[in-house]
Amino acid sequence: MSTPIGHWTPTELSTVEFEVCWERLGLGDLPYVLDLPSPGRTREERRDLVAGVLDQLRARDLADDRGLHPDLRDQFDLLAHSSWAVDTRLISDRVVRARGAASGHRGVVAVIDGARVVLRSMPDHTVVTEMVGLAGDAPVSRARSVSVRAAALDAAVRDGAGGADSTDGGDPKSLAGRLVEEGERPDDAHRLAHMLDGVVHRGQFSVVASDGTGQKRPGPWVVGFHDNAEGRFLQLRRNGWVTVTPLSTQQLVGHVRELLASTRDVL
Repeated sequence: MSTPIGHWTPTELSTVEFEVCWERLGLGDLPYVLDLPSPGRTREERRDLVAGVLDQLRARDLADDRGLHPDLRDQFDLLAHSSWAVDTRLISDRVVRARGAASGHRGVVAVIDGARVVLRSMPDHTVVTEMVGLAGDAPVSRARSVSVRAAALDAAVRDGAGGADSTDGGDPKSLAGRLVEEGERPDDAHRLAHMLDGVVHRGQFSVVASDGTGQKRPGPWVVGFHDNAEGRFLQLRRNGWVTVTPLSTQQLVGHVRELLASTRDVL
């Protein structure tokens, strides 16, 4: 097993193989964004399943009688014990989950898409860009930014008007009306409702960073986005306000980098 794997070239595992590798390496609980079921209802079923997985990995030169390929083992270890990590969940016609993790100059990205997991090693400085790239490209809307009180938007969503957490944005007129009832300006309410209408793709990015003792601390906010027929929009909830504004891919990278920097600065 001297041939390097996963360096720029992706390594593909099934979700069952990924879960078995994680357990075999004794890495503890899977990160929430990478959580997978543990197949095998009985001890015997689990033992047979693990043996079958190891046979499959050996057949692809990803393991031998001594264990997993060293590069694959390093990728798993980095996912579990990184200095920092970016997690994302992307929802369109399917759900894609991913973690990008780094320590020192080493980085790795793991993407769960259906029944497969793709792992790829990379330099640490490319991890954020790679993670944002999973969202794909979308045109930038020409709409103007709008901010409303988070409590007002939450009330509108609770009353069934739809909104930032809906895949289709709900009925824009109903949402605008509820926002006005909650005290938001009519112009802001209607612009926000229009930007949230017809959502076809959405997602969010969160970060976690380790302090000097190994304790992991989540970021103080998340970076959300959604796409509709007009383009891509940022959703940012901070200090009691929700801001929705047109967003380019490069701007999304910048927002995730800002979140990561803010999280690491407080450690």
